[in-house]
Amino acid sequence: MPLTARLALVVLLLAPAAAGQGLFSSEDLHEKRAVLSGHLGPVTAVAFSPDGRALVTAGADGTARLWDVRVMDIPALRKILIGHRDGVYSAAYSPDGRLLATASLDKTLRVWRARDGRPERVVDLNGVLPFCVAFSTDSRVLASGGSDSEVRLWDAATGRQLHELLGHKGSVYALAYSKTGLLASGGDDGRILIWNLDRSTLAAAVSIPAHDALVSALAFSPGGRRLASGSWDRTVKIWRAADGRLLRVLRGHAGSVTSLAFLPDGTLVSGGLDKVRFWDLATGAQKPLLNAPDDDALAVAASPDGLVVASGNADSTARLYLVHGAADLRTAHPPPPKELFSPW
Repeated sequence: MPLTARLALVVLLLAPAAAGQGLFSSEDLHEKRAVLSGHLGPVTAVAFSPDGRALVTAGADGTARLWDVRVMDIPALRKILIGHRDGVYSAAYSPDGRLLATASLDKTLRVWRARDGRPERVVDLNGVLPFCVAFSTDSRVLASGGSDSEVRLWDAATGRQLHELLGHKGSVYALAYSKTGLLASGGDDGRILIWNLDRSTLAAAVSIPAHDALVSALAFSPGGRRLASGSWDRTVKIWRAADGRLLRVLRGHAGSVTSLAFLPDGTLVSGGLDKVRFWDLATGAQKPLLNAPDDDALAVAASPDGLVVASGNADSTARLYLVHGAADLRTAHPPPPKELFSPW
């Protein structure tokens, strides 16, 4: 798809909406669902902090918002992060919980102190539109992908560029790090590149002709052995991370797949321009989990304990859903175990 057409879609998704009617509203608690409102346009990014106590939402209005979600039916807005001059397309916490990164159509990355939203630094991308950011497992490197077909690696502490990873033939829309240190990238060319950055070479270790349309989402399984990819071709595919072997194709989305997240038990959550779906990777079947969202989702994220899924939506809201029959939205979530691995 030509860049102009892709940007037209981005503009459509990020078009401002009417002002929200307050910061929070809760739907019937028997539905175990909470709505976070206040953004002035579509919410295009959501991410939980590593301890599960905070959620960041970001979107068309150029802001990111930090929420305290320890008590799920009364999430508290902690701070609005202001600084970007255009819509925010991606947001990510560092695994150590200290930093938060945002990528904006104003052609900058911003790094914030996660605990209070204090600005740390701005990275000027010199005209490149960034579409995705991800932190390395050790939190020392920030990766970004964008309109110039390159994956750029930055020193998270200083903002200094470390490397450029070449190999894509179009914009890069998705990035994911595994717990084992692999970096996966996907883009407009329908390919997935898997980089082993422990090696001396910066060439991709695995190159996969993955999808018939752009790769819009990537996520490694909790154990790092599997890689899930989502695409505008409406499919989700599961790959063996070590060699790129295709293991399974998941079909069911009626619209483009926008985002992916794993629960600790290996269940895959996929957001799309039709609804949010849950998948059992052992069988390829959809899971009939409680409270599965029925709304379009521009972004999804799973809490570290696997009890809550967050979605970012085109109606300017983010939503929190309890899954697996969790008892009550009022339940405060304890910190997750330090290690959450599954056979996937």
